[in-house]
Amino acid sequence: MQKLYSDESFRSRKFSFGGIHLSCAHRHNAVMKEKQLTEDEIAKNRHTLRFVKPWMKLRGLTQRKLSEELGMSEPSVSKWLNGKVNMTLAQFTKVAELLNTNPEDLLFDPKEKDKASKYKEAAELAESLDPEAFHAWIAAGKAMRKKE
Repeated sequence: MQKLYSDESFRSRKFSFGGIHLSCAHRHNAVMKEKQLTEDEIAKNRHTLRFVKPWMKLRGLTQRKLSEELGMSEPSVSKWLNGKVNMTLAQFTKVAELLNTNPEDLLFDPKEKDKASKYKEAAELAESLDPEAFHAWIAAGKAMRKKE
């Protein structure tokens, strides 16, 4: 069989990406950065994910193992847990699955697992109420809180 390319030209074609050599493609990709979150967004993310670490500890799941199970790098998972990068709902659901719990449970301390079901029950009740009854219910709750 006749050789169509010399070894040198084959090597240069093999390590190119759509006609763009990898050194160019690498520089092009370096321009793409993660979205920089504001301090407020980071604080909200941290607040939302504050109980993921206690759940990990309860289940004996290390950050390294979590990152392996998710097919991600450890620094990426660390950025999630520290609130520096947004986690998608699918990723959050996968984390809950790996921790053998419901996504709603991750919003509460593992020591207070029943709180998630209580909040879910309250939310379902709130959705079923007409607006007037809902506002009366909220007012009654606030009045009870003041008595404590």
